[in-house]
Amino acid sequence: MYPTGANGGTQALVDAVVLAEEVRSDPRHGLRTYESRRRTETADVVAASRRMLRDAADPARIAVATATYRRVTHADGS
Repeated sequence: MYPTGANGGTQALVDAVVLAEEVRSDPRHGLRTYESRRRTETADVVAASRRMLRDAADPARIAVATATYRRVTHADGS
């Protein structure tokens, strides 16, 4: 998932699926488990977005940030 370009919609879909799984599995603690599952991935996306925004003036740095994002979040298939 990319940190820009309508990624909010993608994140919302992933969140909905994970939340549904966790609440169905454990109605009492599902929200807490959902938060634990999503926290790291969400933090990675936020950090990548911030790097890309900070580097927006330099296309070469955007390319590096994009490659880093793909590697760190395994969006490159690794």
